[in-house]
Amino acid sequence: REAVIAGRACRVLGNPRDIYFANLAGVVGEQALLARIAAAVLPADGVALDVGANIGLAALTLAPLVPQGRVHSFEPVPEPLAYLRANAVADPLGNIEVVPLAVGAAPGRIAIHPGANFSAGSHVVDAAHAFRGGLPVLELEMTALDAWAAARGGLARLDLIKLDVEGYEIEALDGAAALLAAHRPVVVLELNSFT
Repeated sequence: REAVIAGRACRVLGNPRDIYFANLAGVVGEQALLARIAAAVLPADGVALDVGANIGLAALTLAPLVPQGRVHSFEPVPEPLAYLRANAVADPLGNIEVVPLAVGAAPGRIAIHPGANFSAGSHVVDAAHAFRGGLPVLELEMTALDAWAAARGGLARLDLIKLDVEGYEIEALDGAAALLAAHRPVVVLELNSFT
């Protein structure tokens, strides 16, 4: 589908059966607040982390704001990850790096219930909850942002973290304590009352 994101025309790929993608116009409109905040804090060579990237709308919002910088987009769930990769590759700036990992307090594996027909609703579940409810669960790789950055040799800068992880925010922030202390980035955090 065609959409105007951060003032530029983009072709966005997604699953047509996905409620999130079907409501693309409304979802793109929700990126306006992120764009305003990011425009106020991101320099052209800035670095942003898009944690819980889904199909990449936040990454596509942030990328033009850091044309000499980088957006690192974290998404572990296979279906939205595939669309994120396609959307990142199609972006003409080429400054979106896809990181196929969940983010939490420490590296390891984690059980995630994929959002079925609502990719933005994928969330962490414990084994007992998944078993009792008969929920399909994927065992996926997880990192902590501090461990990810250390494995890269550190980050020279970090200006913004967009965090949308369906109730797993505290764990993700716990795993970023060193990055938060060292760089003091702006954190844009989604909170859902139901999670």
